[in-house]
Amino acid sequence: MRILFITRIHPAKHLGPIEARLHSRLTELSELGHDVLVLTKWSVEPVDFALPSRIEVRSPFKKFRLWEVAQILPMIFAWRPDLLHLFDSGFSPLDRKTSAEMMTLTLLETMRRASNGRAGYRGALVSVQKEKRSPVEMSWLGAGATRTENEWLRPVVTLPTREPWDHASGRKIQVVLAGHIGVDRPISVVFDALNAMRTLPDIELTVYLDRSSLSQHDRCRLGLAERQHQETNHGAVGSRLRVVAPDFFSPFDVAIVAGLDNDSALSWVEQLPMPLILSEMQVQTLSLIDRHGTRCQVIQPLVSEIAPIAQALRLASNRALLISVWSEIEHDGLAAARDTAANHISRMYSQIAGMNSSS
Repeated sequence: MRILFITRIHPAKHLGPIEARLHSRLTELSELGHDVLVLTKWSVEPVDFALPSRIEVRSPFKKFRLWEVAQILPMIFAWRPDLLHLFDSGFSPLDRKTSAEMMTLTLLETMRRASNGRAGYRGALVSVQKEKRSPVEMSWLGAGATRTENEWLRPVVTLPTREPWDHASGRKIQVVLAGHIGVDRPISVVFDALNAMRTLPDIELTVYLDRSSLSQHDRCRLGLAERQHQETNHGAVGSRLRVVAPDFFSPFDVAIVAGLDNDSALSWVEQLPMPLILSEMQVQTLSLIDRHGTRCQVIQPLVSEIAPIAQALRLASNRALLISVWSEIEHDGLAAARDTAANHISRMYSQIAGMNSSS
């Protein structure tokens, strides 16, 4: 199919995470055989999009206001799209009503209905933010959009290959505890982790914690625990704990999601491109992961809800298990993640074309 995109996001890998994500999704669509025309914002400096030949990018917009639509209509009519795909990244109600995106949608939908199904144009899909059945979605559907969705530009977990472990090298296993201490988890889990690490000398644990957010009592407890563990003969446990700011990220070997509620767990799963340790009570999270099309590698077995942090750390210390999981990721994970995202949106295009083929 011929897909017309109107987006304020430049599909270029080097500009930022959302731009790189759009670049990847467009590339996947071209690999499925779709022809794509992207109309985006004008830039003073030329942008190297580095996209496949089936994807054409033009930059006619400056402000994306409704009066700019007149200059793009000739190129739309000449290109003859089958479908229109728009992006609402959080417009205000006024911006949405006066946007070039809304005006283009209204014009094309009016022409489609007037042609009694004879026009090649079949309908529109709008990608919105996370809320389901929100006023934002209702606004686009009321303006003539055939469908809305909120999944396509969400992060897909991509799983980079990690450096393999050499048992003789002494490299520690890098573990991250998902969730912000004091927000998603109580401070007590840090003390539980330090105690468990006494018998796990190969583990280095990173936790997300803003020390200034702790009470003076908890700051003193944490400092005392770190000093005490550094003075033991159990591999300097305190020195193997890294306390970092919430926005810090580094390559890790495995992430512990066990112990979080399902909503928090799902949010962190989408941010952590690595094998994950979940608990038995998080089976709902697993079903949500599948439903959202997020590709991830969950380590089995799931830990129980009794002392989940200690169990998860013991599971993370199993080098043979981690080597096996990363080997599976290297051969299968990324391709499956790409296919999930591309097939999801391609199926929606087919549904829209079928819904309006005879209307």
